[in-house]
Amino acid sequence: MTLTDLLENERLALVYLSKQLIWADREFSKVETILLREMATAMGNKTWTELTRSLKDRLKSEQDVMDLVHGVERPEARTLIHTTLHKLAESDGLVEAEKEILDWVAKAWEI
Repeated sequence: MTLTDLLENERLALVYLSKQLIWADREFSKVETILLREMATAMGNKTWTELTRSLKDRLKSEQDVMDLVHGVERPEARTLIHTTLHKLAESDGLVEAEKEILDWVAKAWEI
């Protein structure tokens, strides 16, 4: 499975969680920029931009975030997203705040 195989809700989860990871350490490194661009290219830049813009409208509460994450049901999508997030978090050194996000996702998805 690749990023292009993700369903819309799975893509939205990846975009949202990626942004949370990037800002978790309050730094946006050059390596993270490169990895985000690679993800956007893989998904399609237009799709990435549309998903990013829709975050504010679609995720207004913690419950919305929980529903989004739990809405990712396919095991192969969960694995791909978690692996992608882990790579992103480790790209500039894994910090505790990033680890907490990764652990929360792993627990939610039982992986």
